[in-house]
Amino acid sequence: MNDASLDTIMRSAADDVRSSMTDSLAPPPPFEPNRSTSPAIGVFAAAILIVGLFIGWSSVRGNSADEDPVRIDAVESGPDEDTPAPTADGTDRGETGEDGTTDESTRSTEPNLDRFATDLEPRTLDDLARPQPGESVVDPAFGTTITRVTNATDGERVVPVQAPAGAWNADELMVLLYRSGADVFGHVVYDASTFEQVAVLDISPNDIEQVFWDPSDPDLVLFAEGNALRSVSVARGDVDTVAEFEQCDMVEPAIGSAGASWDGALVVLTCTTESGDRQLLAHDRSDGTTSFLDIAQDEQGHASPSGAAVVVETDTGFTIRSSTLDPAGSPIAWESSGASLTAGPDGETLIVGSGFEADHNGAIVTADLNGQIEIVVGPDTGYPSPAPGTRVAASAWSTPGLIVAASPTPSDGIQQILEGELVVADIRSGDPVIYRLAHTRTSGEGAFASAFISISPSGRAVLFSSDWGGGAIDTYLIQLG
Repeated sequence: MNDASLDTIMRSAADDVRSSMTDSLAPPPPFEPNRSTSPAIGVFAAAILIVGLFIGWSSVRGNSADEDPVRIDAVESGPDEDTPAPTADGTDRGETGEDGTTDESTRSTEPNLDRFATDLEPRTLDDLARPQPGESVVDPAFGTTITRVTNATDGERVVPVQAPAGAWNADELMVLLYRSGADVFGHVVYDASTFEQVAVLDISPNDIEQVFWDPSDPDLVLFAEGNALRSVSVARGDVDTVAEFEQCDMVEPAIGSAGASWDGALVVLTCTTESGDRQLLAHDRSDGTTSFLDIAQDEQGHASPSGAAVVVETDTGFTIRSSTLDPAGSPIAWESSGASLTAGPDGETLIVGSGFEADHNGAIVTADLNGQIEIVVGPDTGYPSPAPGTRVAASAWSTPGLIVAASPTPSDGIQQILEGELVVADIRSGDPVIYRLAHTRTSGEGAFASAFISISPSGRAVLFSSDWGGGAIDTYLIQLG
């Protein structure tokens, strides 16, 4: 039985039409974060949100209901008026007619990767002044244009929500960033075309990384709070309860996975009881049914993109379960670092992460649900062994087969290929091609100074964070389209 058929068989047991449950609940105030887990998710593109977004901005709250939202400074400078500003999805804006409207049919729809480097030669990290907000610079080692899209001040950090959850919402019109430092901690939503601030979310999740876009509704952000999964509307600021799990003292998504299938129907979370026991729960948002499975302290679960399977990560590899947590498939012996789930070019479920074992050594490694493991970027394919702290993101859900990775900058400076680099692996043809984008120019001194990365659903743009060797951590954009 191949992986695709396994997904099909299990999916037949989860065909019910699904819908969200909502009950009103007000959130607590913002919080000082810790860094225990990190979710990731991908979703299919949903209908474009237009009506209500701008109407509701003024009602989205900041630190309290009686105060204006805390806002990050707007972009102070940008490209010349004759040059269209870069868009977060990596496309141009299309041709503009005499009436000022844009012809959407002229926009690029596919990532254009051929212009990026594919060689295996070391690239010198030359000095490059950090651009002003809204301005672009060209990486001298790769010839890649990098645009600074936020305006953090010294001591502040503005980064994409942790990969591979994905910073973009379902229709790629907004991006979700996390801001900390000074007297402000919180999740901030930006317009994905102009990078003007849309809203500061007044939510208090269990952890800063347990926040992710609803896969089926581009206006909603989901987060784990207490023993419940909740949603907040970006346009209105309303907080609702998606599901509450009474037997749990706290719920949280798996590290490296936002916990939902790409259609948002199946949500997989870890449940910690009051006694400290751990269970995996798979929640069906159509009828509110929830399946539970006892797990060890170091185990966690990931929903497959189709929602047909749940992949349970253990200390020795992975086990495969159905959407109701029944046994399915054989164990996979691969201890991945920062694992997440994505879909391959034929729709098959792929586990993606970095590997440090002799047999699975690589910055980007994939495994299908039948246990077929492939080294995409590693010694077996001409690249060095991965450095600890390498991040991998595979949230290009409308263009399956694009994976982005960022390797940390070594303290002794760049010595070899991949060090301090941002790369994209294209596995869509079955013959992977690795494109080297740029140096991230981040020091890696501290958790937030490592490059947080996110590839857009269409695969036409990449966001990454960097301190650029200074005291402020900003988000930067590279267009692939």
